Amino acid sequence: MADPGSDLDNRVMASLEANPGTVHLAHEAGYVSPGVALGESVKGIVRIDERGWVHVTQADGSRVSFPPHAVERVNWGEPAS
Repeated sequence: MADPGSDLDNRVMASLEANPGTVHLAHEAGYVSPGVALGESVKGIVRIDERGWVHVTQADGSRVSFPPHAVERVNWGEPAS
């Protein structure tokens, strides 16, 4: 059964505008974006859409996206270097 608070968290996060941050990927997520390995961290401008997908625009302009289950946590406000 899903945590009832998690839906609220997702709605709050989906309402956020793009902000600098670091996305930490789960080791056991079973999903790898090209050029990004599980367990790695991706820094950049982070946006979470209404479906919970996490989109990161990195400093070099490249973009990667991750489904909600692949993200362990997002640390907001970290430099997007």
